[in-house]
Amino acid sequence: MGFWKTFLGFDPNRKRLFPGAQEGEEVIYMGVSHWTSLIPFFVKMALFSTVLVLLNVFDVFGIYSSTSGFFINSISVALLFHFLCFRLYNYFLKVMMITNYRLIDIRHTVFLRREREVIPMTNIQDLRFQQNGIFARMFKYGELIVLGSSSDVKYSFHRVPQVNRLHHILGEIHQKALRDTQRSIQKNKDFTPNS
Repeated sequence: MGFWKTFLGFDPNRKRLFPGAQEGEEVIYMGVSHWTSLIPFFVKMALFSTVLVLLNVFDVFGIYSSTSGFFINSISVALLFHFLCFRLYNYFLKVMMITNYRLIDIRHTVFLRREREVIPMTNIQDLRFQQNGIFARMFKYGELIVLGSSSDVKYSFHRVPQVNRLHHILGEIHQKALRDTQRSIQKNKDFTPNS
């Protein structure tokens, strides 16, 4: 969690750890989706690189020994690095945070998209997780499903790392939030003057 605070610019010495934090709110968990979500992208990058190398080695079109071949190679390598950096940057901009009051889903991209969804702990009706397949069990990732207080509200977080552990943490925080809410309601009833 210290890495994400540093990477996203959160100062641990400040009273508020992130923009929009409530009074007394603490970040329990902060993370991105599992690294296996990047595998299809890296496979495509490896295929593109292999094709580029093979075209250079065998010089299929007979242009790679000239100046135009150097120009084509330069553009191809620049595009390769551009897509690599762009994809990795977007990967680290999609963050899930669990605080003692709420669950926050931040979905940003480099260009034109900024979304933030907040689910208060008291509005959570049910928590579920799924691990489908042998790879999900081996690498300990899965889908976290949060059902809201209305039956129509359903939030799904895909490829969540350590989904079993996170499910337990979220369940404990949810139960604590419900107990605190019930105590405050009971306390308000006890102090209400009878008329």
